[in-house]
Amino acid sequence: MALKRDNIQQPEISVAVIAMNCREHVRRLVDSLKIPLNGISHEIVFVDNASTDGTVEMLKSDYSNIVLIENKRNNGVSLARNQALKNCRGKYIYIVDADCEYQEGDFKEATRYLEDNSHVGLLGFRMYYPSGDLQDSGRTLPTPIHLVFNRLEGSDRIRESITFRRHRMKDFDPMSLREAGFVSGASQFFKRELLNEIGFLDEKMFYGYEDSDFCARVIKSKKKVVYFPNIVFIHHHQRLTKKNPLSKMTLIQIKSYQIFLKKHAKDLARINRDLHQKNQPPSFTN
Repeated sequence: MALKRDNIQQPEISVAVIAMNCREHVRRLVDSLKIPLNGISHEIVFVDNASTDGTVEMLKSDYSNIVLIENKRNNGVSLARNQALKNCRGKYIYIVDADCEYQEGDFKEATRYLEDNSHVGLLGFRMYYPSGDLQDSGRTLPTPIHLVFNRLEGSDRIRESITFRRHRMKDFDPMSLREAGFVSGASQFFKRELLNEIGFLDEKMFYGYEDSDFCARVIKSKKKVVYFPNIVFIHHHQRLTKKNPLSKMTLIQIKSYQIFLKKHAKDLARINRDLHQKNQPPSFTN
């Protein structure tokens, strides 16, 4: 493990990134972050999950100011993210996937929003795929039926169903700030003190649904999860289970979902119902 610090004391924002074998994505992300972080004291804490494509070498040679943690094996998502989070010193923390790329928006707007709204625990930024299609980051928490519908989203009938549209919050303006049950772990912004209140990511969840679990714990702590569209990223999505739905990673993801259900099943219906009642657009019918 290698760890290097700048001389700044507590930065305003810590950016937590994990990656494995995605060197060019990492370069694009880090370069793009120079824009929103300009003029803000910050640090980037990067955990590499045993890359073999030169990611670590590139970071050491081209981005020497990054705090770099090198794993000798793939520690998965939750454990690696926790390694990053435990080394973040900022007042605010931004978790971002290595395959994201900043587009627009002011991070100071996000920090002001959290300062002005103490009942809000977690923000999720607006994200688009490279095609220009919106990624549905702000959703309800995933129930088993949502899990099935998400797997079948290629079907027009599924996409137009009320169940799917409610889960994905499709009838909301993507430019509108709103309360959500879930915001993607690819882009989550919060005060560091939140970790003192609800803890770190569940390391039993190797890959998948650790972000859903984190959101559920925020809500159960009586704070709100909010979709915050004012800051925009492109997500060059590398979803392993989409490429091979019967892969080992799919089975690992299913195991993570079982852990999620064991922890939250009795609360999902209530949380999602409360969310619909607060945010129900005119097109929803009971």
